[in-house]
This record gives sequence, C-alpha cells and structure tokens, in this order.
Amino acid sequence: MASRPQLAGASDGCSTTCPNFCPQSRVHTAHSNTISCVKFSPSSGAFLATASADKTVKVWRSDTRELVQTLEGHSQGISDVAWTTAENYLCTASDDHTLKLWDAQTGRCLRTLTGHTNFVFCCCFSPQGHLVVGALIPVRCES
Repeated sequence: MASRPQLAGASDGCSTTCPNFCPQSRVHTAHSNTISCVKFSPSSGAFLATASADKTVKVWRSDTRELVQTLEGHSQGISDVAWTTAENYLCTASDDHTLKLWDAQTGRCLRTLTGHTNFVFCCCFSPQGHLVVGALIPVRCES
C-alpha cells in the first residue's frame, strides 16, 4: 500500500504544522525573509529548492532535510525557481529583473539573463531542458 503524501507549508505567520518540512524546521529558519517558492526536483524528488525574498535559493535533501547548498547572486528577492527534468540545472526569477541559470550540483551561476524591464516573477524549463522562459510583471501605460 502506498504511503500517504505529507503536506508541508510555510507562511509569514508560521502557523502551518506538518510532520515533514514544517515551518519550524531548519528549512523555514534557514532563510532570513519570506519563502516565496518551493519546488521538488521533478524526476526523483530527492531535492527541494526553496526561493526567498532574502535573495537566496537553498537546496535541501528531501529525505533528511539536510541543506546541500545555498545559491547566491541576485541583488533582490527571488520569486520563483525551476528545475530541468534531468535535475542538472536550476533557473531563478528575481525582482532584480533577471533570470539566472545554475548548475544544480555545484551551485555555480552559469549565466545571467538580462533585458527584462520589470520584476521577473516566474520561470519554467521546456520538457527537454534546453529552453527556459520567464514572465515579468507588465508595466501599465496610462494614456
């Protein structure tokens, strides 16, 4: 019989309780600001990436909750993180108007994608992992 899925959550009020990855655990307290996004690695689920307004992404082992690495390099908060299907790259979307591509094993920033005119609030890889897209908050023009 399959085990029941466990619910994990985080909020500014830290009111969620759960048996795994609870806000009172090291996952929540490792960030110095609000956690904006959490994503399990898509193929194996062996890792969890947490993005934060503290300008970092932290990568955790999902079975032990051990911190594997911290990705640093954005100058403003991070709103989204995406994994490639092969789990070898991560992409981050930030309020600093950039997307960053990271090596998931080394934590090294491989490339910064610039040219966005506003906060980049989400990102996604194509299923093959060779394309990444980001969306930004549109600038409203008043006539």
